Amino acid sequence: MRKILIIGGSSSIGKEIMKEFLLNGDQVLASYNTNKIKFSGLGKNNLRTFKLDINCQDSHKSFLRNIRHLGKIDVAIFLPALLLGKSLKDYTDDEINEVTHTNFSSQISLFQKLMRLFSKNASIIFMSSISGQRGSYDPVYSASKAAQIGFIKSIALWEGSKVRINGIAPSLVENSSMYDEMPIKRQKYHASQSPTGKLNSKKEIAKIVFDISGKSWSNVNGQIIS
Repeated sequence: MRKILIIGGSSSIGKEIMKEFLLNGDQVLASYNTNKIKFSGLGKNNLRTFKLDINCQDSHKSFLRNIRHLGKIDVAIFLPALLLGKSLKDYTDDEINEVTHTNFSSQISLFQKLMRLFSKNASIIFMSSISGQRGSYDPVYSASKAAQIGFIKSIALWEGSKVRINGIAPSLVENSSMYDEMPIKRQKYHASQSPTGKLNSKKEIAKIVFDISGKSWSNVNGQIIS
């Protein structure tokens, strides 16, 4: 039985990813901040949840104390993301700090602390964004995701014999919380930018995450799956 750590398990995509691993018989450790995780489906006995505020160092310490005795982590998935959808001129200094901290620096800080808990050749997956590769209307969000991509490639280059780290860079995900908060016109625009003319669903993203964590991807490291 693999041990799966999902940072941001209470997010709409996180819940789908959690289900995918539980249905496979894996043990899942999932974090939440304000919204507790409720799950009553198949595999619920293999689920443990823990409170974590990704932007709080004291919360990091408490979280690590709670999970370190549970054994080595085979798969770790980082999902937290904050998108304000603003142009640069509309950002305040506090908002710039909040977006970059949530999307990049706080996750890297937690990753650093977790490294000693990863099993040999553990699979690490960061949920990045296509905007980190091609840019977007919100340059702060794009920059934070681009920094994440640089981090993934650097860790694969220098720590590749210890862990396997990759990123997924989807566009807008259909029926995600971000999608639901977006005007229909913007939803259609994002779909039109896809080569297929449609968006991936949360379930499809969860399946991709699950597949990447498996043995058939064991020699893939430092890649960004667009």
